[in-house]
Amino acid sequence: MADPPVPPTPESWNRWEAYAPRVLTLSFDEISLTTFEIVVQCCPHGKRLFPNLRKLDYNAFSRPLRDCLPPFLAILGDSTVEVRLRGLCHEAAPDFLGYLPQKVPHVQHISITARSLPHASCMALASSLIQLKKLTSLKIRGIALNPDVWSAMSQHPSLEHVTATPWIPPSDTRKKSKYQPAAFVKLSKLVLMARFASLCDLFQSQNELPTITDIHFWGTAVTQGDGADFGRLCKLLARKLPNLRCVYLGCYPGRSEDHVALGLKDFRSLMECRNIQRFQLDHPWGVSVTASEIGELLDAWPGLDDLGLQYKSYCHRAGSVNGTVRWVPPTLPLDALLDTVIAKAPKMKKLGLVFDANTPISSTPGTCPQQFECLEELEVTLSTVVGQPGD
Repeated sequence: MADPPVPPTPESWNRWEAYAPRVLTLSFDEISLTTFEIVVQCCPHGKRLFPNLRKLDYNAFSRPLRDCLPPFLAILGDSTVEVRLRGLCHEAAPDFLGYLPQKVPHVQHISITARSLPHASCMALASSLIQLKKLTSLKIRGIALNPDVWSAMSQHPSLEHVTATPWIPPSDTRKKSKYQPAAFVKLSKLVLMARFASLCDLFQSQNELPTITDIHFWGTAVTQGDGADFGRLCKLLARKLPNLRCVYLGCYPGRSEDHVALGLKDFRSLMECRNIQRFQLDHPWGVSVTASEIGELLDAWPGLDDLGLQYKSYCHRAGSVNGTVRWVPPTLPLDALLDTVIAKAPKMKKLGLVFDANTPISSTPGTCPQQFECLEELEVTLSTVVGQPGD
């Protein structure tokens, strides 16, 4: 029979003190408050538990405030540059977020996963953002990106990357008008998952945002007669984000069965952004384009080296024809596609298109005057490819 655990003694701290400075990353999940208090009591006054801790992954899920907050505050310190908070409840969130500027003044990366936090938590986050001067990336889930948080982000001197999935707009539609035009200093990457109509409302209120070059947006799949929001969003992005270089637009299946494929007409306005280098459009009902339209895209984006127009959704990758995707036979011929892409973008590195390869390629191998110079990845997903008899 195993001996019962022996509680730490003051002498135990001598061994802890020798190893604690070596701890740079800590994942903190389950520990009883009693055990934690014993450890803290053994720590000499004025000393931190982990004096050189750089990264903390802290799980506060399903734990009351009295149990989850003290360990969190004791572990953090000036050396911490990355904090990940998981499972914040509405009771604990304001205190957790409110203490961040005091406990981790040099933090650079913050990731927060919560459960539909109330207005007080949003205000605490907004207040903390303004004080965390060295923060460069922020990821939030379950916290509303309300006008106060948006305003705090726009005033931040070093914030470069923001992810809000899902982005929760204000519940009161009258508050949409309160989003003020932002003047970001360094923000370059914005990742949002929301209804396309909500994204339109946000960007409609903004002036030009020249610092943003990389966007990843997800919305509900376009249905018959419901493509206006997606098309309007693309027009707004072309006007408000003129310096875009990386664009990812993804759709997740909605409840309607009346979905339709997207076409170039739905996102043609983005061709006004001449600096695009990577463009990915995923839709569970596909993207229907012709070889000549692919040529138009390549002419509009001469620096493009990554192009994907695919059968995919946010929730699932289309590895087979199932309830997630609705497949129709592609009409983009492989022969014409290769001729167009090789001629206009020989330095393409990644290509993901759905094409029809039922007809053989007309050019003889080895005789084509132009070939891909840099192609590293070709993704064909639900293309039609017929092999030779007996293959």
